[in-house]
Amino acid sequence: MLKGALLSVVAAMAVWADDAPKGKVIDSGTYALYVPTAYSKDSAWPLIVAFDPRARGRVPVELFQAAAETYGYIVVGSNVSRNGSMEQSWEAARAMLTDVSTRYSIHPKRIYAAGLSGGARVSFALAMGSNIFSGVIASAAGFHDGQMHKAAAFPIFATTGTEDFNFLEMRSLDRELTSPHRVVVFEGGHTWLSSELAIEAMEWMELQAMKAGSRPKDDRLIGMLFTKRSAGIDLLRDEKEKYVATAALAADFDGLRDVTEVAARAAALAKTKAVKDGLKEDRENDERESRLMAEVFGLERNAARPESRSDSLRQLRQQLMSIKKKSAAKEDSAERRSARRVLQSMYASVRERGAGVNAEVRKLVEEIRGQ
Repeated sequence: MLKGALLSVVAAMAVWADDAPKGKVIDSGTYALYVPTAYSKDSAWPLIVAFDPRARGRVPVELFQAAAETYGYIVVGSNVSRNGSMEQSWEAARAMLTDVSTRYSIHPKRIYAAGLSGGARVSFALAMGSNIFSGVIASAAGFHDGQMHKAAAFPIFATTGTEDFNFLEMRSLDRELTSPHRVVVFEGGHTWLSSELAIEAMEWMELQAMKAGSRPKDDRLIGMLFTKRSAGIDLLRDEKEKYVATAALAADFDGLRDVTEVAARAAALAKTKAVKDGLKEDRENDERESRLMAEVFGLERNAARPESRSDSLRQLRQQLMSIKKKSAAKEDSAERRSARRVLQSMYASVRERGAGVNAEVRKLVEEIRGQ
C-alpha cells in the first residue's frame, strides 16, 4: 500500500506559480524547503527528500543548501519523520512528495532520499520499497533491515565519522556492496555530513545520473570534477588512502571518460607493500573492534540474567573502565578511536532502549559516562 502511495505521487507532475520562494530556506511547518534561485517551471529539477532522526527538517536542508544552489536541486526536510515509526516516516515522505511535486516541476527520475542515522534507514526503506528514488545519501547508518546487501538498485553515497558508533557498519557496507557506491570517512562522530561533503555527494550523484541517462552528459562538468578529485588525491600522503581514492576515481568516471591510466595506477598501488599492509591493518582493527563490541554487549545481556548478574556486572565494569581509559588517551590512535566508538555504541544503545535496559546496567553505564 505504501509503495503504491509513493508511486502515485509522481504519476503526474504539476507546477506552482512563478512567485514560488527561491534562494532561501523556508519552513512550511511539516517540512523545510530550499528552491534554487535559478528555478523555473519550464524545466524539471532534481529533488532531495531528507530525514533527520529528530524531525529537524531545517538541519539537512541548510546543509545541502550550497550544493543545491550550485547544482540546481530542490531540497525538502521532514519536520514529522523521526526515529520510531517507519509507517509515520512513509506517510511523511508521501505527504512531502505530494505537496512538492504539486508546487514545483520535479524530474521524476531524479528524486533522492537522504538521512542521518534512523533517517538514513528511512531513506533506504523508501528506496528499496518503491522505484521512484534514484539514489540514497546516507549519513551514519546503513540498510533499514540491518542486513549487508551485495547490491542495490540505486547508487549510494554514504558518510561516517571516525568516532561514529556505526563506523563498522558503514565500513562493512563499503566492503560488501558491488553496485555503485561511495563511502567517505571524515573526522568526527555520529552526525550529518558537512556542507562540503554535501557538495561531494551531489557531484557524485550528477555523475551517476549521467551514467544512467537521466541527465545529459556534460563533458565540461565531467572534466571539472575529474580534475578536482585528482587534485585531492595528489595531496594524500598515505599510500593506502591514495590507492582507495584512485580506485574510486577510476570506478566513478568509468563510462564517462577514459580512465585506463587511472585504473592502471590503482592496480599498481594495490601491489605495493604499504597498501597491502595498510588494508590488512584496517581489517585487523575492524575485527578487533567487532570482537570487543560483541564482548561488551554480551556482558550487558548476561547482567540482565539473575543467575549471572553479579559476575557479569563486575566484568562489565572492568571492561568499560578499561575502554574509558583508552578513549581518554592524549594521542590519537586507532585504539583510541575504537574505544570511543564502543563507548558511544553502549551509551546510545542504553539511551534508545530506555526502560528495556536492566536498572543496574543503566546505573553502571551512566556512572562510567559521567566520569
